[in-house]
Amino acid sequence: MNRCLCQRFVLPRIFSSQPRHYHNSYYKSCDRYISSSRPIDSQNKLQRSLNLKFLERRSSFSTATVEVTKSNSTATITATTTVEPLSVIPPELEGDNDNDNILNIVHIIQQKLKENSADIVAQFFSDHYCNNNNDNPHLGLMVILDNLHDNPQQSEGFLKAIQKLANEEKHNAETTIIIRPVIDHYRKVIYAWHDFNPPSAKRTQALLDYMEQYAGINYNTGTCNLVLKTWAKKENAEGAFAFFELIIRKKIPLNLDSYSHVLLAWSKSKSPLAAKRADDILLHMERFTNFEPNSECILRVIECWGKSKRNGAEIRVENLFTTLKQQLTKQLIENDETSSLSDNHNCDDGDIKNLQTALWNVLQAYQKVGNAHRSEEILLDFVYNYQTKNKTFPPMTEMFLSVLMTWNKSSSTNRATRSEKLLRMMENKNAVFPPPNIACYTAVLNCIAGSKKPDAAKRAEALLHCMDKNNEETKPNLLSFTCVLIAWSRSNDLDAYIQAERIFQDIQDRGMKPDRYVFAGLIASWGRSNSEDSIIKVENYLQRIKSLAEEESILSSKNDNEKTSSSFKPTVAEYTAVIQAYTNYVSRNIDKSRESVKRVESLLDEMLKSEDKSLKPNTLTYAAVLKCIAAARRIPDRGTHADTVLQKMYSEQVEITPYIINIVKRCHNILN
Repeated sequence: MNRCLCQRFVLPRIFSSQPRHYHNSYYKSCDRYISSSRPIDSQNKLQRSLNLKFLERRSSFSTATVEVTKSNSTATITATTTVEPLSVIPPELEGDNDNDNILNIVHIIQQKLKENSADIVAQFFSDHYCNNNNDNPHLGLMVILDNLHDNPQQSEGFLKAIQKLANEEKHNAETTIIIRPVIDHYRKVIYAWHDFNPPSAKRTQALLDYMEQYAGINYNTGTCNLVLKTWAKKENAEGAFAFFELIIRKKIPLNLDSYSHVLLAWSKSKSPLAAKRADDILLHMERFTNFEPNSECILRVIECWGKSKRNGAEIRVENLFTTLKQQLTKQLIENDETSSLSDNHNCDDGDIKNLQTALWNVLQAYQKVGNAHRSEEILLDFVYNYQTKNKTFPPMTEMFLSVLMTWNKSSSTNRATRSEKLLRMMENKNAVFPPPNIACYTAVLNCIAGSKKPDAAKRAEALLHCMDKNNEETKPNLLSFTCVLIAWSRSNDLDAYIQAERIFQDIQDRGMKPDRYVFAGLIASWGRSNSEDSIIKVENYLQRIKSLAEEESILSSKNDNEKTSSSFKPTVAEYTAVIQAYTNYVSRNIDKSRESVKRVESLLDEMLKSEDKSLKPNTLTYAAVLKCIAAARRIPDRGTHADTVLQKMYSEQVEITPYIINIVKRCHNILN
């Protein structure tokens, strides 16, 4: 008979009178404790992890003693289990020796991983750490993985090496602890890939497959949600949706977080299918689950539709917002039917923020289509409900700003008056309306400047003075002054260019640096004036824009990471304004016809030769050049000049509109 060898193994599987899910929750609590408040200092991070030993000491555990009798052909295994009561704590676990032991082993493991392969370090960990019966190897592995959080590739390699050892079960020592990684260890590594910059959703999903194949651990809802969250963080909606479908095929239970992560991914996506996919997911949730969509899920669908360019997107967004508002109002009533709806504590702060963000998305959707009337109606209805029915969902300044910008985009002839009226409502210091900020004032100024009303410039300047008299938070900035200056550039008043110069001087006196928009307003103001020095002023301001662009280019060349701001580079708009100024100038000074046409054509050639795409002439530019030629009545060959410009339009593939053709005909008809 062959001689038999008897070996004893101590398996680290935890037994107690509690059900198995009790220990899963224990490991989850450890995991949350480690990852919830991660300190920056690595030593403090390790010391925080060591405090988890106290949790382990308070849990009841046992060891399974396994006798393995090996022969040439057979192996007989018998196991006996002893259970330690909750009140019994081994004396050797009291004191700081365990903490020092874990501290030392973690430092050793980290150092060895820098010098050796993961397989060698895993064997070292098994031989020197797992054989110490005073320590819990599961907790020790958790601490090591936590300290490798910033290096997920190293963390994953070490965990896989431990898993490989567990699968091989090649332990030759007389008494050995076999540590088998559990799902919480894998979750720790998945967290590391999620927090890595950039996050790797593919690695998290591949690690789940490895866990299922080599560790025999099936997917669960928590780990799947973490992978979905990583896909959402990557803003990869297609990847998140593919994994979501895989979860459904595997029949893994889903929860609200599962749907929320997928919808978040679609809300960040630029895909034209985002809105439809979000609707499909929301429909699946309503039909095949026992829970209704929460405010987070509905908000994500609203954001998808808010970015959509499909017809009727704003109506879909409004309907979803109505559903969300009704759901949260119902939730308030159910939480406390006896209390007033004005009790803010009955609704979660996240729900309040979600509803406010949802309303902002509704207003933004109507801003896209320029429907200011409906946008303002929805906002005022929301304010009225807050004032009369409940005090839970207050309106925000951003909501009013969105409506004011919608009025600016509206085609209504009364848009300036309506925007100014809404601004006055905010200024009344009513507790219902939030106070206006500088962005609100500037939006109204821009709306007034573009209204083409006879008194627009004076109204804009009056509002500017009102901003100046208010508190420091609403002091006018460069954009505010620019709106007023542009309003004067569009005014028909005879002294409009003088008023524009006064605004420009005020900008300089306040220490503000004028940009191309300021100079464009000055060029337009002087270009429309009847002053004899108008064309000289126009040329001076054009040169100032060019000089400003050169200065910014020199500064940006010194700082390699910076680029020249577009606010200081001349564009086709400024060149076109100069050409229009020459058109007005030559109509009053016929003797300057040849010089004016020559200068206009040189400006056009300068734009065509430039490599800057922002200087590429458009239809308005060519129209201004042709109008200048038509106004230069002292040139006998105006038709030839016009044909040359028309030929350039053909070669540059610029659209030739009927308006362009009519100007060319005028040049030929005058010649005849």
